Amino acid sequence: MQQTPIRELCKKYNIIVTGYSPLGSPAAKKHFQAKYKYTLNAFSDLLNHPIVEKIAAEHKKTTAQVLLRHLLQLGVVIIPKSSSPERIKSNIDLFDFSLTEENMEVLSTLDKGTDGRIFNFLFFKG
Repeated sequence: MQQTPIRELCKKYNIIVTGYSPLGSPAAKKHFQAKYKYTLNAFSDLLNHPIVEKIAAEHKKTTAQVLLRHLLQLGVVIIPKSSSPERIKSNIDLFDFSLTEENMEVLSTLDKGTDGRIFNFLFFKG
């Protein structure tokens, strides 16, 4: 859910956009099912998406690094979460490569719009 129109409007007025759950919150599906008995139907695993994997191999980076770099190049502030020290270190190793214009375009095609919304919190009562 890349929210291109909102990002473009924010850019016009110098509003900084922060990406919530920039890696798609891979643990969320199990967490929400176990804790709230709620199934995330829109869940999409971009970390294992073949297109992202191909671009990652091309740059000798992880899929997480590619997804985070994509957001950085779009001008989005990213705050990725991880409980793993290795992934935390890896998630900041984004500044020694750039995605090509073609990479950026291909990654942008993965946008599912509102169908890609993972978190809507409508299952919370009240």
